[in-house]
Amino acid sequence: MADVEQTHATQKFEEKVQEKKGGTIEDRKKEALKAEAAKPAAVEKKAPAKAETKEKPKAKEEKKEEKKREIVLERVLTISFLSVLNKPRASRYAHAMRFLRASAQKQFKTPDINISGEVAARMHSGKGAKVTRKIKLKATKDKDGVVLLELQK
Repeated sequence: MADVEQTHATQKFEEKVQEKKGGTIEDRKKEALKAEAAKPAAVEKKAPAKAETKEKPKAKEEKKEEKKREIVLERVLTISFLSVLNKPRASRYAHAMRFLRASAQKQFKTPDINISGEVAARMHSGKGAKVTRKIKLKATKDKDGVVLLELQK
């Protein structure tokens, strides 16, 4: 008798769970089939949208061409970081970056200095405590007065 009551209780529980989920398993299967039948129509609508996106990269290329920098001055800088090695290990990288920026500002007489990610990665290659002792950079100044520091190749 106890087994019959337990199975009856589990059946009621399963029915409640199915109602919360949105009906019986058969109902959910029917809904899934309807959704699959509706999907091909949606895919056909998306196909023309992809053709429109192919035109967008062309517009991006035109913008890139317009944004080319007009280089006024180009120099090769060799900067030694021996003075930075006297600083505490935890702050050597920060001091080295400040030193690099200050020396570039002094050379080019402009406060607008952009340091490329390659340079930062090269200087930070020793996990912060070991800063590169010497680095060779290519510095370019454009007509707006912005200086870009890149690794010498």
